[in-house]
Parts: sequence; C-alpha cells; structure tokens
Amino acid sequence: MYDQLDEACRTTTRQLAGYLTLLQCWIYEHFPSVNQCVTDDTYQETSPRASRWLTSKAHMKGITGAPYRARCDGLTITDVSWLPYTEHRGVRAFQEISSFQGQLRWGPMVVTVRPERVVRQFDYIQSIPSPPVSARLSHDQIDDRWMQFADHLLPAGQLCLVPGQVSADYMEWFFRISHPFMISTQAGDQRKDAPAADPEDYIQPPSPQVLVSFDPPPHVDDYVGYEVIAQRLERMLNLRIVTAGTELYDIMQDCLTIARGGPSADGTVRARQRRRTDH
Repeated sequence: MYDQLDEACRTTTRQLAGYLTLLQCWIYEHFPSVNQCVTDDTYQETSPRASRWLTSKAHMKGITGAPYRARCDGLTITDVSWLPYTEHRGVRAFQEISSFQGQLRWGPMVVTVRPERVVRQFDYIQSIPSPPVSARLSHDQIDDRWMQFADHLLPAGQLCLVPGQVSADYMEWFFRISHPFMISTQAGDQRKDAPAADPEDYIQPPSPQVLVSFDPPPHVDDYVGYEVIAQRLERMLNLRIVTAGTELYDIMQDCLTIARGGPSADGTVRARQRRRTDH
C-alpha cells in the first residue's frame, strides 16, 4: 500500500492496488469533512479501528470528481483530525516502532518511510524537514536497521499547543515546494496562494502593476514598514494559520486595513498620508 500510494502521486498513474479499504478508513478518520461516511452502530473500541466504518458500496455516498477535488483544495488546518485515535489508545497503545524512519522492505520491494514529514500526527509541531537521503542500503542493512529500530526513531519534537501547529516558516516553504492543489491552473493563470476557508474572506494579494492606494508618511522607511506589515499579514491570512471568525483573525484584518490606508473597524485610526508635492 505504501508503495502504491507513492505511485498514485504521479500524474501518469490511472489506478491503485492494495488494501483500499484500509486507505478509505484512514481518510474517514483524518478528513471527516471530505466525504459523507457512515459509522457502524455495533462498533466497540475493543474491535479493530477500521471496523468502525461501513465501507461497502451500499453505504458509500460518492461525489463526482470535480466537486471532490474542490473540496480537498478547500481544506483548512481545522478541517483535519490530526489525532483521531486518542480514545482508542487504551485498546491499542502507541508503539515506538511506529515512528521508525528509514527504509523498509517486503521481499525485493523497498520503500522509504519519512515520519518527519508528518509529525503533526504525532502531536509535534511541524517544521521544515531535512532533505531526503537518496543512498540505498542493501537488504541486509535494511533488515539490521529494522531489528535495531530503537536507534532509528523519529526524534521527539516540540509538542503542539493546538492541533496541526506548524513552525512560522513551514507553510510558506510547503506551498513553494509542494503541489498543494488538485485542480490544475490554466496556462496564463496567476499562481494561486493557499486557499481560504471561505472565498468571501480570502484576501487577494495586490497585482504588481497596481500602486498602493495610500501615500506614505514623510519618512520613507515608515512607508516600507507599512508595506512589509501588510504583506506579512496577507500571507498569514492566506495560509490560514489563523482561523477565520476568531478574535485574532478580526484583529489581523483590522491591522491589514490600517496598513493599506483604510480606517480601522471603529473608524478611529487611519494611516497618515503623504503631503502632495505636485502643483
């Protein structure tokens, strides 16, 4: 399954093999808002976790491809269930070997496991992972490392204060190096930033050819400071690090409006304007 998921990430792949029911249940656990799923009323926590879900075609409520991709593109951090198995740990405790990092093999098939890319599922703050190591090991070396797994575990990180927490530079890096959207853009389209939870709340960065709508104060450095503040606020809101509807989100939007030359929410604050010198 792990090898098949690697193949599924490639654009030329048209089918997927393996135990797909396990993948289906994993999606239900971590992305409850992507599709409508049905739980088994007879499920008990002493049973295998995957048996919690009814996965037959009779219980599946499918959606067509385009709306499904749009729904995936619209996911926010708060839409993901990062630690769905907490209540199940009394039955199936977390085992250290689950955080093994390195190469695994099944017969001649070899895959690389990199849990440092998904540490939010271990309740750690996600930071930029180190570059991948391309050196392949012999089968004997792979087996030996697996037997000595305690020497090859994911290092303990900083615990999340809130689920899905990331370092300050992670999201910008992720959207720069990854393929975060399922819906491809057309030729000539502007590069998309991170999707917002609500399109009406999305703050579109200004086009490069459009001048800023307010004049800077007498000190040029102050003007540059306004621009830097506005750009960073936009970035934070577009990357959805702050949840829409919270007090912090409203404060950041208010500050962004002020930095762009508009009045504050209560109308008491406005950025100063430069004295005009053209006569």
